[in-house]
Parts: sequence; structure tokens; C-alpha cells
Amino acid sequence: MIDCNVLIIGSGLAGLSAAVRLRELGVEDVVVIERMSGTQYEHYHRTCGEAISDKMICLSGIGRECAIREIDSAVITCGNVDIRVRSKGAIIDRVALLRAMSSKSGANIVRGSVRAVKETDGGYIVETEGQQYRCKFLVGADGAFSVVRKNLFGYGP
Repeated sequence: MIDCNVLIIGSGLAGLSAAVRLRELGVEDVVVIERMSGTQYEHYHRTCGEAISDKMICLSGIGRECAIREIDSAVITCGNVDIRVRSKGAIIDRVALLRAMSSKSGANIVRGSVRAVKETDGGYIVETEGQQYRCKFLVGADGAFSVVRKNLFGYGP
């Protein structure tokens, strides 16, 4: 069994944002479990959320090195109506951003598919296909089909 202070399940934007923030707060011994790797991970994480306003870039600490192209407006389509919103920002290479966040987090990122999550006295036990992790704190950033939500809270959101 592997012991850690904080275990984060999922290394998308939510999971890595949590890991980066924990590092900024001085929290050590953070492990992130991610089930996807390689081209599967990259394909999945390229599917949404590319345009970021300058204001959010500034607030989030996202570096311009992840910017593919500068923008001055975005078009939001709702049914048959296009709404143009003027806002300076950038199209972000999301995979490059995730790589930068992963590095910045300092977390131990491991490949694994979480099978079960159990609450225990003083923390949680997380089981993957070949390993068990014991942690004091658990962050479920494992998406729509969350094992954390299902195992700890039931099937409803």
C-alpha cells in the first residue's frame, strides 16, 4: 500500500489545477492518478475549452507559451443565433497547458484506473487495478463517470 497526504483522481484541468494550488500552498506528498496516457489522453483533452480571455489568463497564471493564436472576439452560437462577444484573449493549446501544469504541480503522477474508493477512519483507501493508496485527503476530478462520486455518494450527481 502506498501512503500519501493528498490523492487526486484525474489529471485534467480540474485535477492539475488542484495539484498546482496545493503546491502553491506548500502542501507536499501529492499523488495524481490518471487512467489515460499518450495519444488517448491528448485526444480526450483537446476536445473542449480552448479560448481564454486575457483577464482569465492573468488571474489563472497561464503562461503565454501555451497560446496558439491571439483573439479579439469569440462567437457563441445558440440555436440559429450567433452572438459575437468582444474580448481579447488567446486560443490555448490545452495539452501543452496540461503538460506545463503537471510539471508546475510537483505531484507524483501515476498511471492507473481507479476501481474503488472507500472512506476509512482518518482518510480514504483507493484501489487501482494493481495497487492500493491510502490518503488523508481525496480530490475527485475524474469526470462525468466519477468513481469517487459513485463510491462515496451514490449514483446521483
